[in-house]
Amino acid sequence: VGTVVGSSWKGIDYIRAKATSYNDANTEGQIATRGAFTKIVKIAKSLMASVIRPIWNPKANKMSGFNYFFKTNFKLIDPMLEVAECEGIKISIGDLPLPTNLAIADNAAVPRGVTISWDDNSGAFGALPDDQLRVVAICGDEAMALDPTGITRMQETANVVIPFGANVDVRVFAFFENANNKSFSNDINFLVHVS
Repeated sequence: VGTVVGSSWKGIDYIRAKATSYNDANTEGQIATRGAFTKIVKIAKSLMASVIRPIWNPKANKMSGFNYFFKTNFKLIDPMLEVAECEGIKISIGDLPLPTNLAIADNAAVPRGVTISWDDNSGAFGALPDDQLRVVAICGDEAMALDPTGITRMQETANVVIPFGANVDVRVFAFFENANNKSFSNDINFLVHVS
């Protein structure tokens, strides 16, 4: 009615007013906020099918998985840094336990490769030997989900080729998925210089 709009979204009723004017001030704080906003939206869009829909959508309550991912990670992005330099980012959330002693390091024997290693903790808190490894790599402000097909918890190691080129710093996230009930673990990440 007039400049007032009523709507409902995800079960939340709300009323909003149409802005009569807009003053696009460019303070340092506003520029920093826009920079962080742009970075996290770009990451979320690139991971929509592989991470947001299967992991974040089921965990979101009265919001989309995209918004839940944004809300969780926005405060962890430093707009002055590349996303790969922000170690607190969360790519996966869930109840499935991570393996113990998980580590990620450059593999000099494999061009652009990293080695992910861990100790099999199958049987602990619902962990199964056939839980599958999932990997996301972020280089600069670019994110990509990698698919080390068929690598399971019981194998305790995986070599993964990073698609961003050689001699770069890449933040590599590793987490596990139980294919039977579509549950995921939290992630762990390491900043790796890939040779």
